[in-house]
Amino acid sequence: MAKTILMISAEASGDLHGSTLIREIKKIDPSVKIKGMGGRKMLDAGLEGIDSSMLAVVGLAEAVEKLGDIVRAYRNLKHLLQQERFSCVVLIDYPEFNLRFARRDNL
Repeated sequence: MAKTILMISAEASGDLHGSTLIREIKKIDPSVKIKGMGGRKMLDAGLEGIDSSMLAVVGLAEAVEKLGDIVRAYRNLKHLLQQERFSCVVLIDYPEFNLRFARRDNL
């Protein structure tokens, strides 16, 4: 049975690191599925899921403006976590989002 990893990132640096990690994982085992949220580089590397390009924020005004999209992405990822069994979860930067997502009641 193929392993599935949940991976979440939404910042440019995390997108770069996540895409490198995805490529290396796929070199070791091409059957691994990686689902979650990431930017264009992660999606191009093989991530299945939400494009986070529009969710990265700098400052309070931007965060308020994008709050609806951020909450929707959070709910979608939480639903995915409840629907599928993941071998592991990898949370890359985006601390306000990922630390909340990593709470015990989610994972």
